[in-house]
Amino acid sequence: MEANRTTNDYVKYVHEYLKNYYPYVETAVWPDEISGAPAIKIIVLDKQRGVPAKIKLFVPPEQNWHFSLTSVKNRINKQFGYTVLL
Repeated sequence: MEANRTTNDYVKYVHEYLKNYYPYVETAVWPDEISGAPAIKIIVLDKQRGVPAKIKLFVPPEQNWHFSLTSVKNRINKQFGYTVLL
């Protein structure tokens, strides 16, 4: 139960960050699992180019959420093959 709440909170945290700081991308974030461990799934659409990126990430401990945003940005940029998120 606690892990599910944490996953849902992390989904909201990542989605709000992407929505507030990157208005030129459209995002969808929801809870998921990777090998039974809590994870999130992110779909990002670059509005200017119409190119989507899909990634899955493990949910980190809550004290590392801020630092995990760097990983989110790097994974999204890698999927696009160009820099979308600075």
